[in-house]
Amino acid sequence: MLEPSRYLSLSNISFGPVSVKGYEFLLPIIYFVAFKYRKRPLKECVPFFLPLFFLSACVSLLNGLHQGYGPAAFNYFRPYASVWMAVAIPLFFKNSRETESLLRFFTFWATFFIIVEMVALQTGLGYSFVYSPIRASYSSLLSDTSCSNMAFIFIYAFAMFDFGMKLALAHLVLIGFSFICTIMSSARAVWLGMLVSVAGFFAMGRTRSKLYLTLFSILGIIALFFMGSLYIARYDMTLAERLPSLFSTEEGNAQWRLMAWNQTIDDIKEHLIIGWPMGNEPLFYVESSGIFCTNAVHNEFLKITRYLGLPGIFFFLCLIFTYLFKSLKYIIKYRGDDQRRMLALFLCAVFILVTSAFSQRITSIDICPFVWSVFGLIYLRLLEAQENIENRIAQ
Repeated sequence: MLEPSRYLSLSNISFGPVSVKGYEFLLPIIYFVAFKYRKRPLKECVPFFLPLFFLSACVSLLNGLHQGYGPAAFNYFRPYASVWMAVAIPLFFKNSRETESLLRFFTFWATFFIIVEMVALQTGLGYSFVYSPIRASYSSLLSDTSCSNMAFIFIYAFAMFDFGMKLALAHLVLIGFSFICTIMSSARAVWLGMLVSVAGFFAMGRTRSKLYLTLFSILGIIALFFMGSLYIARYDMTLAERLPSLFSTEEGNAQWRLMAWNQTIDDIKEHLIIGWPMGNEPLFYVESSGIFCTNAVHNEFLKITRYLGLPGIFFFLCLIFTYLFKSLKYIIKYRGDDQRRMLALFLCAVFILVTSAFSQRITSIDICPFVWSVFGLIYLRLLEAQENIENRIAQ
């Protein structure tokens, strides 16, 4: 939580041309502690395709260093160091019950920081937390990492909710608040990710849960009706005007993305196998502005393919498919609380993949540790279930 958002965070620590975020100093410590106090053998916690995916990133890094990109290559590689969070969690925790305190910690502090940002935005006291006062005047502080954090909380709490659970009223308040935050962000990728995740819950949830979903959906529509007049300064329109643009390809940002994707596909064709070296920025022409732009492609699948080549994206997709396929088998096999918790994690993973098709999640330095932690929590439950089966057989 040292990096709760892109705006409210520790300052970057610079070493000449290289800048490192505060939490990046903690990652090696986390990995060391997880290994030193491991609850199971390391080989059991490492999915087959994860080292291969990481090795592909290392090859692209070495290629970038060899071609003289230096610090830029290192900066492009930094998010890939977080993939080992998917291993550290099942390595350090013996069972999923031990992670409940971790989830409560994340929920509390993510909610606390989003409230701080909301107060900062409304009072003007947050200028020291943003890049400039000008940006604060038109860009909601609810966007970027904070928005993703609240979306994770909404999806997980939504899938876990039961009127008979302890502190049901507090969970309802949390669901409502996180829903409002993600809607206020006006981030269409997040909206779409939440929509797909909720649809997945409706398809796979219990019959009783579907009644909850219907109730929550009605309340959500009512909330949107009252929030429709909310002015989104970032896009100079109201929320009601922003919502119809969810699937529009004519809107400015959508056109920008389509141009970037087309250029990235052309780049991929040039270096299909080995990929482009890390540090080599994509260049594409923005017709609406009449300028050439070097920026992130806002599609993680294309971005990974551009830098890691076909082998890298193949290992990545196989890794993700392994998580999703095994978690689906778990959801079908188990019932009760175990099923609900895995379903909640599965829907969070679906949210990650959907939003990653339109924005930066997996290789974004702001959010990637949380992203890979979700997959680590999934793998922990899978290992725990396998160990329970083996123990019953042994008895």
